[in-house]
Amino acid sequence: MDFHMQRRQGPSIHKIAEINGVSRNTVRRALRSLTPPDGKRQRSQGDKLAPFHEQSATWLRDPVKSHWTGARMLDGSSRARKPDLAAPISSDSGA
Repeated sequence: MDFHMQRRQGPSIHKIAEINGVSRNTVRRALRSLTPPDGKRQRSQGDKLAPFHEQSATWLRDPVKSHWTGARMLDGSSRARKPDLAAPISSDSGA
C-alpha cells in the first residue's frame, strides 16, 4: 500500500481509500507522514486505574460489596442519603 505512489498516478484520496479498503483519513495521514503506516494504533502506556486495582479487587471479593454499583462504592453507603424504606409506619391515624 504505497499511497504516495498511488497519489502520484492521479486518483483522488477517496478512490485510493476505496481501492485499499481503508478510510480517507488513513490515506490522508499516510500522505502527510514520511513513513508508511504499519496498521497498528498507538496505545497509551499508562493505566489510569492502577492505583485502585487493589481496592477494587477487595470490594469484588466482599460478598456484599460485589453487588454494589460503582457509584455506590464511591459514595459509601447509600443509607446516608436515602430514607430507610423498611422503617415501620406509625399507626396514628389522627381520627
